[in-house]
Amino acid sequence: MLTLGINTATQNESIALLKGKNLIGELSWIGKKDESKKLLPNIEKLLKKHALTLKDINKIAVVVGPGPYSALRIGVTVANTLAYALDAKIEVISTVEMMHARLPQDISAKLLLNAGGRFVSNGSKVIELEPLLTQLSGKKIYGDLSKDQIKQFKNSTLIDDKKLKSFGQVLANGVQLTQVQIATPLYWRAPMITKSNAKHSSHTDRKS
Repeated sequence: MLTLGINTATQNESIALLKGKNLIGELSWIGKKDESKKLLPNIEKLLKKHALTLKDINKIAVVVGPGPYSALRIGVTVANTLAYALDAKIEVISTVEMMHARLPQDISAKLLLNAGGRFVSNGSKVIELEPLLTQLSGKKIYGDLSKDQIKQFKNSTLIDDKKLKSFGQVLANGVQLTQVQIATPLYWRAPMITKSNAKHSSHTDRKS
């Protein structure tokens, strides 16, 4: 059983290959809104490195969010497309569950995820960042924050991402995944889509 893991729900994006529960390869990069250019080429690169092809994939595990709109949409779309084309199983995990699983048991820290601008998520709800600056002063934090958000937590201790388990290690450790027919992305808030003006009709009355 060859599993392809896909995570574009966090700034540190990654893909992983597992044979059974054995992690055989992983590739990570910082997302710069270029998933359409990087994701598939990186998947092909990782497969080629291990003398494998897309046809060898039996299962796809994808992080479905919440996360940033464009990056998450592309990651989930690629996962669904590959699963359909390869007749592979598709299993999902939320960003919160994945990030909780990344924290080693010997480290205690509060999870914070970037929910856009002055908002963060503590794993259960989206809240404003400002009150947390005092509440978490002197405390350990980890997660997926923007550079601007990290600067504001100057009185807290940010756990280095390198001290956390990688996405591939999380999958290899047997984190709980949910099998679905189609993966559905979850966003911090609904995407901004311009609505048509209801006052304008598609038909125009004309006098003869």
